[in-house]
Amino acid sequence: MIPKFLTNALIQNVRTTVRKEIFGDPDQNLTYLPKLEEVLREAGHDFEICTKTSDQVKKRLLEVVLQEKIQSLKKLNRTMSKEDKLKYLENWEELNLDLLQEGGLGTPLRDDSSGPISTSDEKR
Repeated sequence: MIPKFLTNALIQNVRTTVRKEIFGDPDQNLTYLPKLEEVLREAGHDFEICTKTSDQVKKRLLEVVLQEKIQSLKKLNRTMSKEDKLKYLENWEELNLDLLQEGGLGTPLRDDSSGPISTSDEKR
């Protein structure tokens, strides 16, 4: 492959294609969930299944990242304004874009103005 043709879009397309080839289509995989649950329970496993969209996972991840930053600043008796929080998350996403893309979370969140998910939105 000629290096000048390795664009970010091409690399991301290859990652997406490979992930789909290896792990399959998430919507199709979800249809196997009831049988998987049955087999695991018969084998004596105690578990709970939670399903989330990639947007929900990314929102929760960003909440955790922000909570950790706030806790570290709290130890220094410092706080963050709303603008500081948004800027911190933007910078964190930019710095960790490769990691997010690897995990299938590299696309921006849909602008649904719902803000971060609360604990009442989570199913545990």
